[in-house]
Amino acid sequence: MLGYMPGLAAELEELGARVAAADYDEELRAMARKRGHEGIDPRSEAPRLREAIREADLVVFSGSSLLDPGTAYRLLSEAREAGAKTALVGATASIHPEAVNALGFDAAAGLAVEPRLCPRLRLSIAGGGGVHRVRGRLVHWLWARG
Repeated sequence: MLGYMPGLAAELEELGARVAAADYDEELRAMARKRGHEGIDPRSEAPRLREAIREADLVVFSGSSLLDPGTAYRLLSEAREAGAKTALVGATASIHPEAVNALGFDAAAGLAVEPRLCPRLRLSIAGGGGVHRVRGRLVHWLWARG
């Protein structure tokens, strides 16, 4: 998992997966370790990260992981070369499925705001809020390659 997502990690673990989470944030890596998952620092533990990717059946990328595009695209390529399925998921993964397809992911899942709520969301953001104020009205979406 590139970008630790505690809820998703727990769900994957419940399904029998062994979770290794790479994240730049030490607090998130510590949280992963506390919950029994492997926490990998992509900067100082790059060889272990590449090894974890080679061992994986599924490599999950958070949308935020794309903020470091050189690393994200290299790791996506390594995952695909190793035969792993790849997914772009989470609240920060909400890009058009055609873009996800063009990037080469096998699946994607994210959140979208109901169009009728867009004006309310703009006001929330202007007032210092964010999507958490409309969380109950978000639409979950899923895309998978044929």
